[in-house]
Amino acid sequence: MAEARAPGPAYAEPMRLPLKVALFCGAIALACSSEPTAGAGNAGASDAGRDQTSDATDGATADALDTGTQPECEGEQGTLGVCLKSVSGSVVDETGQPLKDLALSVCGAQCFYGKTDSTGGFSVEAGYFINPTGYSVSPHGRPFRPTYYFPLLPLVDGHVEMGELRVLEFPSDSAELVVKNDLMGAAPPAQSVTASGVTLTVPAGVRVDIDIEDVSAGADGRRFRVLKVADAVVGEFVPSEYGLSVVYALGPFEAGFSVAGPPIETRTAQLSFPNDAGWPADTEVEIHALGSYLYPDWVPPATFAKVAVARVTTTGDRIEMLPGEGVERLTWIGLKAKP
Repeated sequence: MAEARAPGPAYAEPMRLPLKVALFCGAIALACSSEPTAGAGNAGASDAGRDQTSDATDGATADALDTGTQPECEGEQGTLGVCLKSVSGSVVDETGQPLKDLALSVCGAQCFYGKTDSTGGFSVEAGYFINPTGYSVSPHGRPFRPTYYFPLLPLVDGHVEMGELRVLEFPSDSAELVVKNDLMGAAPPAQSVTASGVTLTVPAGVRVDIDIEDVSAGADGRRFRVLKVADAVVGEFVPSEYGLSVVYALGPFEAGFSVAGPPIETRTAQLSFPNDAGWPADTEVEIHALGSYLYPDWVPPATFAKVAVARVTTTGDRIEMLPGEGVERLTWIGLKAKP
């Protein structure tokens, strides 16, 4: 566990931004903040498109503070709200080495953001009433490192110490996708791309929508990437009670599949996997996905839930989704044999 760090020396004036914009601000090293500070920062964000009942504070406005001390909590406490003053910890890579200058977000119904210092440590100041069960911490390493939602640990006197958060790295193997931004009004083509043994198949007419963070990364942000999470570290990300035998991180993170029109309709794409678990031919396999704060109607945020069913091929070497099955988003995916 990382040593708890004191909050940063300055408290930046909160900005009320849509959640996607707040995440983008964090991804570009706090460029949206008028007074960014290394290792600490703050931006609260109301997201009108999400379930407002998860946090009694959503929509409240915080006053600007011009002192150099940590503020008292702003917003409405409500019946579930507790005062979150700060979130601290450290970020390391797959080898345990610190990751410096990495933006991160503390998000739920509001977003607060920060940045790791030269030792990989961070302290994000909040000063806001929240419902902590709906919050998590996400280091931003796109497009070369998969994003993950680490659930917020218990508060102690308004502070949360997250310890070490590991951020993995995608293998160099990747495949280029045609995304919405490439179409320029043209019909979306059928696509089948493979990375690290996992194949993504997108039907003709279904477009690939990537997040603003990946758009900003140019060609690198449009590549399909796959990381099979090593057994040695998978427990740091996925609780054992989910019973997942194999876990993959996919990118572009939170990319979705849709058909343009009034309104835009959600569609699905299919995934197939190598049978690394060694299941017998014709074994039915459940596909579980990590839920997103941006799309909570699909899977509850920061949790895993079953989204599709697959089957081991008769040759025993692949796991293919059944006809009519698919995923709406690219995120973390876990496989387990159907009970």
